[in-house]
This record gives sequence, C-alpha cells and structure tokens, in this order.
Amino acid sequence: MNRTASFTCFQNISATYVALSLLMLLLATIAYSGKVNAGCQLSVLSAEFQQPAIKQDRERIRQMQQHLTTLGYPLKMIDGLVGRETLAALTQFCDDFGFDAKAGIAVGLDDALLHYATIAEVYPGWRQTLLSGDFGAWITQQPAERQVAINKTKRSGTAQQIMTLLDLYKTQQGGGAADLAGDKRGPNFYYSLTSLDVDELEALLKPLPKTTVVPAPNKSKSVKPVVTPDVDSAVNAQTVSTEQDANTPDAAKVAENIVEADPEPELQPEPAPEPEPLISAVVVEKLRAIQGTLYPTKRLFVNAVTTQLGTNAGEYTEHQTEIESKALKGAPSSAGEISLGESDCGCVRTMSGITYGFYPSWFASADPTTSRLAVDFSTLSRIGYYGVMLDEKGNIFSSESWDAGNNAANFIANTHRYGTKADLVIFSDRWQQWNDADMENAQSEVFKKVTALHPGKLDGVTLYFDGFREYRFARVKINSFVIGLHEKFAKSNRPDITLNLMFDLGVSSIESKDRLLADISGAILGVDEAGKPYVDSIITFLEKPTTDTKKVLRNLIENEFKGIDRRNVLRKIIPVLTPIGHYPLVSGQYDQFYDDLVYFQDNFAGIGFWPLPLVSDNGSEILKKRIVKVFNKSSEDDFLKANTDKYIPQLCQFACPNRWLFRIAFDVLIGLFVIYGLLAMWNYKLRNLFKKRIWYFSAVAAVLLLIFLISLVCDPYWNKRADDLAIGLLLIGIVYGLWRYIGKMKQGPLP
Repeated sequence: MNRTASFTCFQNISATYVALSLLMLLLATIAYSGKVNAGCQLSVLSAEFQQPAIKQDRERIRQMQQHLTTLGYPLKMIDGLVGRETLAALTQFCDDFGFDAKAGIAVGLDDALLHYATIAEVYPGWRQTLLSGDFGAWITQQPAERQVAINKTKRSGTAQQIMTLLDLYKTQQGGGAADLAGDKRGPNFYYSLTSLDVDELEALLKPLPKTTVVPAPNKSKSVKPVVTPDVDSAVNAQTVSTEQDANTPDAAKVAENIVEADPEPELQPEPAPEPEPLISAVVVEKLRAIQGTLYPTKRLFVNAVTTQLGTNAGEYTEHQTEIESKALKGAPSSAGEISLGESDCGCVRTMSGITYGFYPSWFASADPTTSRLAVDFSTLSRIGYYGVMLDEKGNIFSSESWDAGNNAANFIANTHRYGTKADLVIFSDRWQQWNDADMENAQSEVFKKVTALHPGKLDGVTLYFDGFREYRFARVKINSFVIGLHEKFAKSNRPDITLNLMFDLGVSSIESKDRLLADISGAILGVDEAGKPYVDSIITFLEKPTTDTKKVLRNLIENEFKGIDRRNVLRKIIPVLTPIGHYPLVSGQYDQFYDDLVYFQDNFAGIGFWPLPLVSDNGSEILKKRIVKVFNKSSEDDFLKANTDKYIPQLCQFACPNRWLFRIAFDVLIGLFVIYGLLAMWNYKLRNLFKKRIWYFSAVAAVLLLIFLISLVCDPYWNKRADDLAIGLLLIGIVYGLWRYIGKMKQGPLP
C-alpha cells in the first residue's frame, strides 16, 4: 500500500471518527501482515478496498460488522471502527469466499457482505447446502438445460434468487423453507427406519405391471401437455440467471413440452420390457439390520447406512431421497408425561467413568394409556432431558412436555430416586449469530430455566452447539458464553451446577490439520477462583465405523494439545453411540461394542447413549453386561457390595430405590431404643422388662442391625461413608469398653 497516498487521504478526511478509523486500520494492517492468506490479504489491503473503506461513514462500517457477525465471524464490539478485529474478520471473509484482488471485488465488499448476510438470516447453513453432495445430486436429477440455469444462480444469483432456489430444493426434499442446510435438526427431529419403512422400500423391488401401447382413437393429432417440474416455474419465474443464457429454454422451446400422438392409423400392441428392480434385495436386507436404530442427525443416519451397505453404498445415492424421506421422523406436538417407568434393575452402580443417557422430548407420551418407558438406571450415572432450544436472540424455548404440570420436577425426582443425576440439554443452531446482548440474554434465560425448578434440583446443564465445525471463527463466542454462565451459577445459590459441552464433530471427515477444540480451550481447560472447572464434560457423537473413528478422535486431540492439557481434555471426552444395533457376531457377544467400551474407559471419560437404553430394547441384557463388566467399580473397591450384587442382586435392586423407607425404619427403631434406655435409667420396672422380654429386644435389635447392613451396602449415602462409619463404630466400642473397665475397677471386689 502507498503510505504517502494513504496519509494524504487521511489529511483530507474532516470527521474525527473517520480519521481514527483509518489510523486503526493502518496500525492493524502492519500488525496483521503476514498472518493471512496472501491473495486475500492483497484484496483487503489494496487501494481498491482502502479508498472506499475510508469514505464509508461509521454507520456503514457498523452495518458491515453486523453482517460479519451474522455470517459467524467473531466481533466483540459493533462500533463502526475498522480495528484489528474487524480487519481480521474481513480478511477471513475474503479468504473464505475466494475474492481475488485482481478482480477488484473488494471495492464492493460491503455489498458482498450484505448479499451473503441476507441469505444467512434465512439459511444459516446455506453455503454448506450449496456445496453439499446432496445438493449436487439434486442438480443432476434435473434436465440438462435446467442444470445450467441452477448452476448459474448458484454462482452469481442475487440473494433473493439463491433463497428461492434453496426453498425449492428444501420443498422437493420434503422440508420447509426455514430448515437448515438440508438437514432437519434439533430436539424435534430424528432419523430411523421402522420395519414398515423397510417393507415399503422392499415393495420397490416388485416390477411394474406389463403395459401395451394403446392405438390412437383417430388419425388426427392430439396434444397432451406434460407437467413441467416445479423447478421450471421456480427457476424461470424468479429469473434464476442474472442474464439470459443461451442454453436456457425460452418461449420458443415450449414445443418441447408437447407430446403428439403418432399419426399412423394402427399400432400393434407390444409387451413393455421387464423393468429392472428400483432397489436391490441386498440393499433392503442390509437396511433391515439397522431398522429400529435411532439417529439424532441426518449425517449420523447417512453414515450408518453407507457403512452398513458397504460395497452397495452406491445404491444409497441412487435412492437417497426415498430412504431419507422415510427415515425422517418428527416429534409429536402435543404435551405428554415424561415417563421414566420403574424397572427391577436397581440404582446406578458405582462406575469408573460417566455413563450418559439422553431422554429425547418425543419419548414423552401424550396418551395416558401408554405404558411408561422402563429405564435401566443401574447403568446410567447421568440422564439429560433433550428438549430445550436457544434461538438467534438468546431466547429459550422448551418442549410442551417439560413445561407441562410437574413433569420437570417428576423427571428429576425419578432420576434421583435411583441415584442418577439429572441434566437439562439445551440445543442451539443459531449461536453463531449472537452478539454481546444476545449472549447475555441467553445466559440469563438458561440461568432462570435451571434455578426456577422447585421442588427438585437439576444437577447440570449440557449445552449442545450445533454447527460447531462449520462456524469455526465464531467458536470464541462459546468461550465467553460458557465462562459467563458458569460465573453466574457460581455467584448464585446453585454453585454446584455442572456445565457440559456437546458437539457433532464428525471426526471421520476431519483432516489432521483442522483445529478441533483448541479454539475453546479457555472454557474446556479453565477453572474459576475456587478451582472448579468451567466445563466438566465434552460430549460428541461418534459415527461408524467406531473401530476407526474412536482412534481418529483421540489422535486429533493428541495433535492439538500437549502435556497435562492433553490428559485433561481426553478425560472430559464422552463419545455417544446408539444403545441398539450392536449386532452379535458368531461368538454371540457384542464384540465391537465391548471393544469400544474398553477403549472409552481407558482413553476417555466414559460413554454416552442417544437415546438412553430401555429395558425393552433388543439385546438390552447383553448391553448391560458389557457396561457392568467394563465400568463397574464394586468388585475393585467394595468387597461386600460386589458379593451382594453377585449372589443376591435382588436385595439392592429393591432396597436402593426404596432407601427412604429403610432410613425411616432405622430412625424409628433407633429412637425407640434411645427413649427406652433413658426411661430405664429412672424406672427399675423397665429394666426388669428387658430381662423378662430379652428375646423380643433381641429380635428388634436384629432387625435394626439388618436394616443397617442393607443400608450400608445398598444406600449410596451410607455406602460412600462405610469406611468412616466403621471407624466411628470401632471408636465407640473402644470407649464403651474402657468405660466398663473403669467402672469395674472403681467398684472393687464384691463381698
């Protein structure tokens, strides 16, 4: 850049605030040079950009900053000044969208920002959609001349034209205009193939009935219009291309949409050729292997399907629309009871790691006659209710089931009854659009949602930031949000609340050079003044094949962090799998699942399940045995508890959920003995009663001892304090023995 020309231009600016903006720009240029892509750097710092930027007033610069924020580029302040932070965001924007300095596009950079931000307001994931394989496959399904028009709109269409194109794509894919990036996400949607879905796909195997050519009723020409696909009207009506393309159909080509009957008088009927099956029997059979398995996102579903199909994965692309449209499921809109049915599995065991289960909002049934879902609490240390969302302004929205009646309090009470902790999972796919005010609002909304619950207290909050991979340069917002929310809880009457982060990292498609978690290291590694970590766990979905992806996840973290930071991050990671679909091999055991459990226990913080395991799931007993074998700590630390679970498991399965009954019975019996002892000290008749009815007293004492032992083994409160209690009883015994000995010594020999 010509510094003399810049200084001369600076002198010609009369407004003080514009002069300050230019000065900040020049200083930031010097400080930032060499840190960005050379091509884009030239574009942003060139005279073609500088001259218009200098002439912008603060309001237009403020608008540019707002557009950068909408697009996911982090700016701490919208102030109308081009400082180092704004310059870095502009440079990255230029680099991301491929602006070339030679093309002079930087002159209209504010217009380009407005163009892309307008689209992002409606479709935050629009760029990922246009670059996705799904969108490319959709284009290839269109006639050749329409492909030209669509591709032209994709490259150079106006914001309105691109949004119209996305609306059309979403409509034909079975979605709505407001859905994100070709994938319905959040607590209200999931993907799963039912047996009926696979049956309907199997029906595509049946060949079409044979047909014959029907002769024309007369020799005159008949005209039959062919229905033009919606893409014609959408692309042409909205002027898809900004200039007329030679290959685009015009009015003169309307005749191509006319089908004329053959003028020949007669046609001999001929059998139509036997059609090929629309989908192979091999594919249908492989799809049956994953039917009933639930996936929270389209990406995980597609990954599972293609992994299952193996060498037949090519057929999935051919029939992608049919398969995905059947798999997409929506949550019921009506409010229902959050049902956590009782099971005879007992309380959660003492685990060597975290076992996390997600309870989706659509598990709640609005039908009171529906049986409650029986949950195996014995293998779940935490359960998170997945049904709350934050929007682009930080406002919170809950499912009807969570807000209805005492559902939330009952959910917490049921989980606590079995010794399992209760979390609230809060989903946001618009977090990248937050500014400072939105972030503060989101923190306040989450805080009020959590602390307002009474009776019953949540144990933690899991913050699910969707789009974490796509919006890399907005990740700094997560740091600020999490730390600020933690401090808000720490200063309140709920400093015990734990915060977890949740992402869909998609490690199978991450390159080793990509940054994974380093951008949020302040939140995931930081601690407050009391030494409590800002983040307890980092939860991420893990796609198939897990034999590879679990190792990729560890390697990515090892490459990104060093020393104790690496250890601390690994010990926070909780990979999430589905609880079903781990089909046994010849040996009859879940070999791959067991291998995954061992790896997770050895390298990470534990394992998560989406959705949480149910007693009614196929293979639930095998799943439980594998989890207990890997994560159970009783055999290592508690000999009495381990043998009780081994030989009389029914004891704790009943006693732990009903531990309050045992506590009340114990307190009542202890109270009676204390009252009797005090009265007997003053009344000899009561002392004589003990001598006459010693067997009754012995029986009550035996019951008291039995209740105490059961509580010591099965009640989590007493079980954790068993060592302290044993030491206390030993000291009491010693004191009592000394007291009796001293009393006899003082009494002297009897005559």
